[in-house]
Amino acid sequence: GLAVFAAFDGARPVAYLSVGGGGETFVDGAPLTRHIHGAYCLPALRGTGLMDALLARALDCVRAEGTLWLGVDCETLNPPAYRYWRKHFTPYCLSYVRRVDERAIAPAQ
Repeated sequence: GLAVFAAFDGARPVAYLSVGGGGETFVDGAPLTRHIHGAYCLPALRGTGLMDALLARALDCVRAEGTLWLGVDCETLNPPAYRYWRKHFTPYCLSYVRRVDERAIAPAQ
């Protein structure tokens, strides 16, 4: 199943982290592995420790279930996420993504 950890300011959600089975590569299919499926924190609250607290709570929960490994997939195309996850995780799979700059193929306006 999927577990969602969220932080609120009153009734307003300000951050979340979701964890479940399966992931981006065959490595994530191991029975005792969970994967971070989504995460977001309002930009104004980044760097405050809020995401660290959500991650710590998620780790407590998956460890209590017997999970041995927790993985996350992030792209270098999202520098803030890449910097955050590299502080907390050791890469076990690296891949390169190439994409076409849409401006190069867009019709002139």
